[in-house]
Amino acid sequence: MADDKPSPVSIPFLPLPPNFNALDMHHWNALSKQIELCLVTEVDISTPKWGWGCNTFWLAFIATCPLFPSRGWSPWDPRISVDVQFITGWLNDNLDLGSCNSCEDSLGCSDSEASLMFFIWGMFCKHVALFYPLPLLQ
Repeated sequence: MADDKPSPVSIPFLPLPPNFNALDMHHWNALSKQIELCLVTEVDISTPKWGWGCNTFWLAFIATCPLFPSRGWSPWDPRISVDVQFITGWLNDNLDLGSCNSCEDSLGCSDSEASLMFFIWGMFCKHVALFYPLPLLQ
């Protein structure tokens, strides 16, 4: 018989669907929209979960728009702060992206955007675990 107990952790956009592809911008775009909606409708800005959620949003957003802020990006809700660790580092060019090319051998990624998405996926997994200790994929 299946365990019908509700999860002790309730984050509407998690777990991710089993077909989530960390190298697909469309998947990241859908995820960033889900995170954005969750943040602005469900999370109190005075809680640690707000800062966590903002960083989570920006990780997904940059995987969708890797040239941000240089070229084309979709608008986001202005309530989502840019004053959080990941996006501040991104905007100030203070992130260590040295391991970005490490997926070239392991996944056969040859373009820099795929390498960046793979790198962001690793950061995303570590960051999400701060508030979501369950498996990330369904």
